[in-house]
Amino acid sequence: MEELDQATSSKSKKNKKKKTSTANPTKQKYHNVAFLASDAVKTLGICLSRCNQPKDASTDALLCVRSLFRTFISTQLVLDFVNLGDDLHGMLRSSLLQDQPADVRWIRLFRAHVDLALIMGQGRSSHEYRADVSIIRDSESRLQVYRAIYSDRSTPLCLPAFHHALISSTLCSSTRSAEGAAPAEELLCNSFVNGIENFVADFAIPVSCSSAIGDENLISFRDAQLFAMAFGKLPRSDQKEILTKVTGILTKGLKSSKVSSLSPDSSNVLARAITSCASLADMYSVPALLPAVSERMGSSHYDFPSVRPNPKGNFRGIFDWTTTSVPIPQDVGANQVLEVRLFEKIQAMSEAGIATGFDTLTLDGCHLLLSSWNMSTKLTAWSAGGWSGVTAASAMENMNVIQKLVALRDEMFAVHSLVDVNEDPSVQETLLMRLVRQKVTNCSLSEALPAGLSLAENMLEKVTLQVEKKSSPTPPEFVHFEFLPLYVSFLVSKYTRPGKNAADALDRFHRDNEHDALSDDSCCSDASVTRSNALERLHDACFALGAAPCYPD
Repeated sequence: MEELDQATSSKSKKNKKKKTSTANPTKQKYHNVAFLASDAVKTLGICLSRCNQPKDASTDALLCVRSLFRTFISTQLVLDFVNLGDDLHGMLRSSLLQDQPADVRWIRLFRAHVDLALIMGQGRSSHEYRADVSIIRDSESRLQVYRAIYSDRSTPLCLPAFHHALISSTLCSSTRSAEGAAPAEELLCNSFVNGIENFVADFAIPVSCSSAIGDENLISFRDAQLFAMAFGKLPRSDQKEILTKVTGILTKGLKSSKVSSLSPDSSNVLARAITSCASLADMYSVPALLPAVSERMGSSHYDFPSVRPNPKGNFRGIFDWTTTSVPIPQDVGANQVLEVRLFEKIQAMSEAGIATGFDTLTLDGCHLLLSSWNMSTKLTAWSAGGWSGVTAASAMENMNVIQKLVALRDEMFAVHSLVDVNEDPSVQETLLMRLVRQKVTNCSLSEALPAGLSLAENMLEKVTLQVEKKSSPTPPEFVHFEFLPLYVSFLVSKYTRPGKNAADALDRFHRDNEHDALSDDSCCSDASVTRSNALERLHDACFALGAAPCYPD
């Protein structure tokens, strides 16, 4: 009996070993194929990449070999490489959706494929803003490659890493069109615009894009940069047409009835679209920003896909995903302001975005609201004229609550820029700050402060009546109520100059008022009396509302 058990056990172990041996060769075969493919792709990249070493006898032969290899790369070979990237992306996506762990062999193949795409586009596996170094140099070849990438995609708003690396590197190495045609870049921009239009039609996320994969966000940070770079390569007339189209599509979507049924993901996509539109307006206003976009693109964008959330998913700007600030290029040049009609369309779009953002703030964590609000801050830089002074109370009454919020914010910035204060060295100047400060204003600080206080008093009176009539204000109205005390405190703070302590500032404030009151022959005496009376009334109003003290110093 014991012998029979031993024989059975021995046979079972042999069968198990046999099954393992039949399964492992298949798995090992795929692993070996992945290793072989990654090594082959890497070797081909080395043969095609440009050499940085100084020329001598040892490098001449290498340069000849690389030059020979580059001559054999035809447009059809690049198209085959695009198809290979589609197949590899599909395999990686399938394994991620099946919760299969990432294998080091596939990570190596992914990295090698991305590097080869960068080398084909720009000669090396890193981004540089240099012209005429791409294997795909002529515009017709680039058009064929771009058409092959975008023609088979269900949505052009989400490109795989391989295709993005190939397109972005060719854009970095191509020259900018002045007034001539740029068919490849125009195809890219129109594809992106059509993708936004298709999304806004029903606000549905395509099935081909899974929210579980962090690399498949519609209008991701790197895709928005790609759109802006292609936009910057277009002639001015085409740029205006693209910007007008995007503005019209987003405005129509924000005002449609379907916007009430937005999902959290759809609201985030809409917010990213508005941020992308704002970057296009920046590029149109300051053409010198194009190299700055290229400098911020690189291989760091192409991490191996994972199911972890992408921290750059809710980016605030295309130059730095954590901020809306735009860097100042080395040669800013003369900024091109938006035409009146286009400016009014963008202004209407930002206001519609703010209004819709108040409705979706619980869905997307205020993403749409803040994206639209941040876009509205740049309107002053895109307009032709500067700040003309505090808005009249009669004009403010004709505004809706969103327009009032925007107007108050703009006036706070304008008044602050009138104050002669030492610049804080820790605060880095942004492009928006420089463009706004360059605009000529027809209002002085002595005129702006009394007018602002008078406006604030009028608005506080209106708000008091509104609160008494309406017990439950809407979110925008509540923000407006909260904004007014802040606006009052800000204006009052501009009447004092910082001192060693609050007592010094208060004493100096009273002495300045006494001096103005004694100078009856002064041309500013009437303004000083008006200012004192307004301050007394506003002090009482701030005290009643629980606002900041009258002397914030």
